[in-house]
This record gives sequence, structure tokens and C-alpha cells, in this order.
Amino acid sequence: MAHPDVQEESAKLLDSVFAATDFEDTDDAQKTFTNIRSELPKTAMSADGAKLVQKFASLGSAATAESTYMDMIKIIWRTVRLTPGTSFVRLQLFFLAIGAMTVSVRKSPNVSDDVLESWLQKVEVWLGRQLTSGGKGCVDGGEGSVNDRIDRFFSTPYLHDFD
Repeated sequence: MAHPDVQEESAKLLDSVFAATDFEDTDDAQKTFTNIRSELPKTAMSADGAKLVQKFASLGSAATAESTYMDMIKIIWRTVRLTPGTSFVRLQLFFLAIGAMTVSVRKSPNVSDDVLESWLQKVEVWLGRQLTSGGKGCVDGGEGSVNDRIDRFFSTPYLHDFD
């Protein structure tokens, strides 16, 4: 079972990332992200959720530099995109794994809260752009519904670099 701190951190990040998106149909986007958020506890308790949370909670202690933390997020994406299931479940797993890693980093004496918050702000903006466009190769605001863009986020061969 995922620790409540992980679920809380994941939900907080999901909310911040949603705020950084720019979907044309904001009502549909709000409903979609609310649904994804509401299912986080269920996904956290699944076999895949528990496995990813445990894996990235333990790897989080290695993320003591911004570049390592950002690299870990891309590793999480590569891991999650191969997981069977819908794109919504993958997105939940993605945020849970980042949440687990972030909780681990928060507990580390090697990274201050201020530094971690600055990393998270970059991640929020970056992920907001990724989800709005649907991944690398898509420009401007992206095309299609929120669901289409989330699907593309996990089917694109690689992600944009962090700015």
C-alpha cells in the first residue's frame, strides 16, 4: 500500500501540473484531471502502483541534484509507458512514482525544501507543456481532446528536454 504522503504529494503535483496546462476545452480537462486524481488511491494500491512506489521511493535517495531528479522523471516516464493499462492509469502511476521519489527526496538531508520546490516548479511547467501538446513532435497547443493528448504523451517516442 502506498504511504499517504506519497498519495498527497502525487495529488498536489497533479493539481499543479493541471494548472500549468493550456487545454482549449477547460471543462473537459478539469473533469478528466479530477477523475484521474480521484482514482490515485485505487491505483496506488494496485500491484503496479505498489511496485512503482516502492521502486522510486528507494531510488529517490539518489536524486540529490536537479539533473538527477529530472533524469529520474524521464526514467519514470519510460518505465510507466510500458506498463499495461489505459493512459489514465499510466498517468496515475507516473504521478505516484514521482510522488514517491519526491517524498524520499524531502526526507533526505542532502536537499533543502527550497531547492526541491524549485525543481518541482520546473517539473510542473514542463509537464503542463508536455500534456498540453501531447509530447515531442507536437507543437504549439497540440491537437485533439485531453484524452488524445494523454494518449500521445505515452506513445510519443521521447519527451522534450527540460527548459
